[in-house]
Amino acid sequence: MCCLQNVIHGDIKPENLLIGGDGLIKICDFGVGCLFEDGDDEVQRSPGTPIFTAPECCIGVTYHGKAADIWALGCTLYCMVLGRYPFKGETLQSTYEKIVFDPLYLPEDLNPELSNLLKGLLCKDPRQQICLEAVANHPWVVMDYQPVQQES
Repeated sequence: MCCLQNVIHGDIKPENLLIGGDGLIKICDFGVGCLFEDGDDEVQRSPGTPIFTAPECCIGVTYHGKAADIWALGCTLYCMVLGRYPFKGETLQSTYEKIVFDPLYLPEDLNPELSNLLKGLLCKDPRQQICLEAVANHPWVVMDYQPVQQES
């Protein structure tokens, strides 16, 4: 994930993911991305695509870019496995209201480890959200393989 390299992508969504011939996923379109230093990832700009916007971005003028990228990763995973957006309204305002106020819907028959991962990624409180290291080592991500290698 980008923020491991002090980069905030700002617009993670399925359309910005590429799968290489080796099966590795590459993130593209860094048009709204930015660099941060000294752990200060506070951003004061409009987030990327509204349907992937984190709750704190919907209600404030500043937010932490790493947490917003993690939220967008959760929305992306949700779309990929469930075939729909986790929070979608008829208008931009109703979409933001759903993101901020509606509970996360997960089917009862969903794999419990996947459900746990989605709950961690789509936690509405960014202070309680799963971190990227925990995502890389999550049982659903790792399955029968080794933890995801972190690039330095």
